Amino acid sequence: MIVRTFEPVFNPLIEGEPIFEPEKLSMEGLFALADALRTVAEVIAGLSCQPRFSDGDQLPLHGDMLQRLCEYINGARSLIHEEALKRPPKTDADRRRKVFFVADEYVDGTNGPVSALCGLSRELGKLAEEARP
Repeated sequence: MIVRTFEPVFNPLIEGEPIFEPEKLSMEGLFALADALRTVAEVIAGLSCQPRFSDGDQLPLHGDMLQRLCEYINGARSLIHEEALKRPPKTDADRRRKVFFVADEYVDGTNGPVSALCGLSRELGKLAEEARP
């Protein structure tokens, strides 16, 4: 697997204008975009497993390009999560959306069940404290 760092992509039609700025989105916008990009990344990952994009152990150029696109999308998803997690919720709707982002950090399959439950309960406790008047 080729690992690259996330670099912002700029709109080629307007020099210097970024096309991805999660800090400008509402919590609802972050949630919607994260959900859409998760679906896109899963579709691309599935396509990249097809023989037409893989040549055994070697990736043909088009397979590599598809994989890089998926890496970019996953990098964008990470930036969305970072933005959502650092942002204090302003409304109950924001708080509900933030719970999704907090939970997603712990139920992504990289944590064991006990670790996930402990971490999730700790983070949700913090959100509950923030919600108290």
